[in-house]
Amino acid sequence: MNTGYASFVSRDAQSLQVERLANEAMEKASKSEPVRIEPGEYETILEPYAVSELLSFLGTLGFHALAVQEGRSFLCDQFGKRIVDPRITIYDDGLNPDGLQVPFDFEESQNKRSPFSMRSGR
Repeated sequence: MNTGYASFVSRDAQSLQVERLANEAMEKASKSEPVRIEPGEYETILEPYAVSELLSFLGTLGFHALAVQEGRSFLCDQFGKRIVDPRITIYDDGLNPDGLQVPFDFEESQNKRSPFSMRSGR
């Protein structure tokens, strides 16, 4: 079975282009050729949709103070340790015009651009 994926998020419903999204997903599905591989480690390149989904999942699991305070964040006991490649930089920017701008985060703190330092937790 071949699959394809496309996504769109905006507060402006008029900018939704269903046909373009459908074509994008169909094009990916038509180019995919599933093959069997042996279990192991493989270098993988993820498209932006996949990276976005992973970061969203990581945010749910632990990129916030409450998860750390409750001891359920993957960042617990990691402060001061390098946990990802130094080439990785992740920013929390709730005011970025390319995203859904939210002036306050879920912890009721005012949003501003701030890096997640994977060395210190935040």
